[in-house]
Amino acid sequence: MDNNNKSFLSFSFSKGFISPNLPIATFYQGDKELNFIIDTGSDDNVINRDSLNDIEYEPVKHEGTLAGIGGVYDVQACNIKFSLGDDSFNEKFLIADHLKDAFDGIKRAHCIMLHGMLGSNFLRNNNIVLDFKKLEAYSK
Repeated sequence: MDNNNKSFLSFSFSKGFISPNLPIATFYQGDKELNFIIDTGSDDNVINRDSLNDIEYEPVKHEGTLAGIGGVYDVQACNIKFSLGDDSFNEKFLIADHLKDAFDGIKRAHCIMLHGMLGSNFLRNNNIVLDFKKLEAYSK
């Protein structure tokens, strides 16, 4: 969250619980909706490489890997600016190729276009608390 902005951030992640049973948060880049799975099991934010065709981003230097259930991958990184109401974010995302099949399957089955995942560093850095009873997130 922009440090100059002291507003109270609040958003719903119920969109995904209607059908795929996933915590999905919607943010914006201009008029474009960006849908992210909230992934508390990952430290890092991850963006599907195909999603970069439709959004603005800035490549950043990154040397490292992304490890997950499917294995270990060498990855690049980028910064992506997005917002929700008056709150703006400029977050680093690891770029992954291996999300395409899973995201395409969710799009076909549930008509939700996913762009990536927001990891626990995003939640922690922005003091975001998840309320699974209300399916909401808010800054504390």
